Amino acid sequence: MRFAKVCAMLVILCFAISSVASASSVGATAPKGTQSGTKGRLAHPQDSWLYSNGPTYAETDAWTMNFGFEVSNSFNVGNATLSKAGIVDWAYFPGEMIGVDWALGSTPFSSNFGSGFSTTTDYFDFYNAYGYAIDTDQFALPNVHVSGTAYLTLWNASTYYGYPIFWDQADAYGYGAGHSTAYENAEYGGLLPLSTGCGILYPGNVGGQCSETFAVYGHPTTTPEPGSLMLLGSGLLGLGGVIRRRFAK
Repeated sequence: MRFAKVCAMLVILCFAISSVASASSVGATAPKGTQSGTKGRLAHPQDSWLYSNGPTYAETDAWTMNFGFEVSNSFNVGNATLSKAGIVDWAYFPGEMIGVDWALGSTPFSSNFGSGFSTTTDYFDFYNAYGYAIDTDQFALPNVHVSGTAYLTLWNASTYYGYPIFWDQADAYGYGAGHSTAYENAEYGGLLPLSTGCGILYPGNVGGQCSETFAVYGHPTTTPEPGSLMLLGSGLLGLGGVIRRRFAK
């Protein structure tokens, strides 16, 4: 009988531990081919898709990521460990992007969460009306932990033949750009606000939020719920009491 009690307490302890591990997570796994406007390139089944700022339009404007220019976009995934990012860019064919410097910080252009250089994997999507090749580029953000509002900053993008490369502006006449706020180190004092028209090609465009097209992937960092902690503690105390009485006899 005493052995049965010990087994029962072990079962309770296992349930307690599993309840902590299955705490709710942000985001969802995006099925391949369903990410709007990206030909499925930003969405792969093995990745946890945490945030997307889009959809791709690629006809309004784009912002330079090399030749001394830096572009910074905000996002919020709570507490999470990131694995990679994907952006949409404009390129002079065959001058697609092959690598980029990146930083993640709690303010625009900062790097307190992490920074580095990553090679990029380039996917061609289509040509826009201005003759640019519209590409989706993915690159690693290796195990960078972020919390609260974070800013992804890109600069020193390297391309074949040293061509300029431009980060796609997500909005076009109010077609929606998510909830990101964008900054560029040489324009309008940094901020790209609605009042500027969100671009140069169409200075009268005041629809939507002025920011760029991107997505981030990773895994949420969960905190055990109070109820789960109490259940775990009760299980441990109960198991300890049973074992103590067993050996006392």
